[in-house]
Amino acid sequence: MASPAPPQLPGLLRLPVEIRLEIYRHLLKHRPLDHPFDGLAITSAAYTFDPAALHLNKQIASEAKRVFYGENTWKVVISFNFNYFRLLNGLAALRQRSFLPHMRRFHLRFDLCNKMLNEYPSFGLVEYCHQTKLNAEKTCRVLAALPALQVVEISWVDDTHGGSWEQKRWILDSLVLLRTVSFFEVRDVLVEDDGGRVRELIAGYVRGITSSPSFGAEKNVTVSAGSNPVKTQKD
Repeated sequence: MASPAPPQLPGLLRLPVEIRLEIYRHLLKHRPLDHPFDGLAITSAAYTFDPAALHLNKQIASEAKRVFYGENTWKVVISFNFNYFRLLNGLAALRQRSFLPHMRRFHLRFDLCNKMLNEYPSFGLVEYCHQTKLNAEKTCRVLAALPALQVVEISWVDDTHGGSWEQKRWILDSLVLLRTVSFFEVRDVLVEDDGGRVRELIAGYVRGITSSPSFGAEKNVTVSAGSNPVKTQKD
């Protein structure tokens, strides 16, 4: 009696790995994506595709996750509101997720919202910025645990109708925790006054953070203000 034929590999796995990766990129790579947790009240995972490739056989899922989590940019909105703990709890769960080693790119949007100040006038801009800074620090502490994190994009949205850059810049201080990052890019800057000036102020401040001794081991870090990348040289 003839022995049964060995099971054939799925058609996708019979293709060269380079072609499989291109297929995964076509299906799964979009930019930017919200943080990878469903069901949170503030922001939730928003895909324009069905990530079914993440749930096929074990090898395909492993290959697809490296593209999905490693090559996409994941967006987190850092602000002060009374539900922010939901997002922090979701981000903290990264430490227990199997895709943790793959995540390399994050987009941090710092959102200063006038609506909160109008609804709680006794709060004041100084305390509002302080609470936003605390949330930024909690977020960056979680992201600092990502071993492969290399690229961080920064957006700054400010419609608070007042206050100086000196009052608000401290919100960015927690970026010093992201010592694995080698490239920071300042992207969208939405403010009432000169957005180009604020973009350069943000980029300059981030350059100062990454060139400080507290940023960690000797490395070259590039900070880009759009079309104007500058590399920080460490002695």
